[in-house]
Amino acid sequence: MREHWDETLEHWKESLKILDFMLDVSGPSAATVNLSIAHVLHKQGHIDKSAEKEASARECLKSETARRYHFTSFDSYWRDTTISEFSQWTDPSPELTPPIDN
Repeated sequence: MREHWDETLEHWKESLKILDFMLDVSGPSAATVNLSIAHVLHKQGHIDKSAEKEASARECLKSETARRYHFTSFDSYWRDTTISEFSQWTDPSPELTPPIDN
């Protein structure tokens, strides 16, 4: 199982590099990738590193006053799923789930 999380972590890090290439390292997609990296790090037992990545996600979302679906399933369903799992480990983070922009 450990190998599975290592590989998953590498894929998420590669996703962050792609966002960097696209100059999108501070938006909602970057927040979702950082949350995903934090999730994997937490599963691997790296609680401090996980918290750092979660903080990076919060920082990416500070300017987002309403949720906009840049990549529909990714910035909505996947982010919600990851946040839901985080809330089982820590206090829920309201700044990670801005209101939906209708």
